[in-house]
Amino acid sequence: MQQAFLTYLFDTLGLKQTDSALLAVSGGVDSMVMLDLFCRAGLKTEVAHCNFGLRAEASNLDEVLVRAYCAEHNILCHVKHFKPLEYAKEKGMSMQMAARELRYAWFESLRKQQALDFLATAHHLEDSFETAMLNLVRGSGVKGLKGIVPKTGNLIRPLLFAHKREIVDYAQLNAVEWREDESNASDKYKRNFIRQEITGRLSELNPNLLNTFRHSSGLLALESDFIEKSVADFEKKHLIKERGEWQISLAVLKETHDAILFRLWARFGFSGEEVKRMLSSDDFQKGKKLENKAYQLCVGHTHIHVLEKREGEDFEILLEQAEGQWGTPFGILKLEMQDKWPEKEDLIRQDLAFLNLDKLDFPLKLRAWKQGDRFQPFGMRGTKLVSDFLIDQKVPMHKKDKVCVLISDEEVAWLVDMRIADSFRVSPVTEKILRLEWIEKVES
Repeated sequence: MQQAFLTYLFDTLGLKQTDSALLAVSGGVDSMVMLDLFCRAGLKTEVAHCNFGLRAEASNLDEVLVRAYCAEHNILCHVKHFKPLEYAKEKGMSMQMAARELRYAWFESLRKQQALDFLATAHHLEDSFETAMLNLVRGSGVKGLKGIVPKTGNLIRPLLFAHKREIVDYAQLNAVEWREDESNASDKYKRNFIRQEITGRLSELNPNLLNTFRHSSGLLALESDFIEKSVADFEKKHLIKERGEWQISLAVLKETHDAILFRLWARFGFSGEEVKRMLSSDDFQKGKKLENKAYQLCVGHTHIHVLEKREGEDFEILLEQAEGQWGTPFGILKLEMQDKWPEKEDLIRQDLAFLNLDKLDFPLKLRAWKQGDRFQPFGMRGTKLVSDFLIDQKVPMHKKDKVCVLISDEEVAWLVDMRIADSFRVSPVTEKILRLEWIEKVES
């Protein structure tokens, strides 16, 4: 196995004898064998061990084993204690996801701090097969069905060529100590269910199942890489980023293969099937949109727009006085009093508003517009819903959520950057005029 490891390390993963690696070592048989193989290979190596304290004294004994091996072989060992249950509760995620997020963040930080070339984890062939099966159950495409890839940036999996049985045999033959995690024998977790219930049954159909998967995984990886390159070429040619949002022509989308588009939408966290259904409907031009935690996808008349959500967009600010400036997620509002009639060119600027100060009831309120907001636009008879006014003004769907209103005593005085309300208008005989200037936030 030592020779197979070296071949995989230098030929498949492309490492050089001068490269260095941080090894993620838990104390289990997989990572202890990886550590032993690296030690025999003579590469510069350091070890990172996470103690999550989830198995009481057993977690501490894992740490003792890793420390002892490193001390015996003169390897620098880094140990960090975590509290994943507290982190999971704080972040609202599962304990398993919390532990994964904590350890990988620490691994990468430590790798950079120690100026090491690679981070190595001890995933093996069965791990890759189980990952592919999980992704299949979740409805993954080619990218997920290829399983675990040998190398992702600075992250390498140098045991991915090996069967679990080969790893255990190596440990026993070379007297490599390891500790068993009793949770590996439980069917509580999905991965263990596949390991215990699925792999064996499929092996009855194909005794060479894992080697067949390894071959198929390589082919799928090639196809996935080809699609990924096609997506990158598509983005470079057709994805326009303008003022903090991404735009793609609807005409271009109609001519683009779903394999590219589905991968593209996945980068923003959207289901390709869901976006396709929306674009295929008869009324998609009417401003439909999809949302997730990070992005909003809006369909316009000629383009589809993807906007990154930002914290604080559902804001409300009180303006206690008639002078000063206030920042918002979408721009800055400046207020000042003036006692003379505005210049003609200022009166026609949308970013300026001139209101009758005597009609305003402080504190004013500045917020994003809401469904149900109504006002009487200057120059019009009767009131109008803000939503209807925005439609009449042909405001694009992706810009509607950034429209603000200035409120005086629960009445809209100014649809910011667009139109004042008629009841707050000024005239040449108005004695006190409030000048408002809106400076829109320009995003890179």
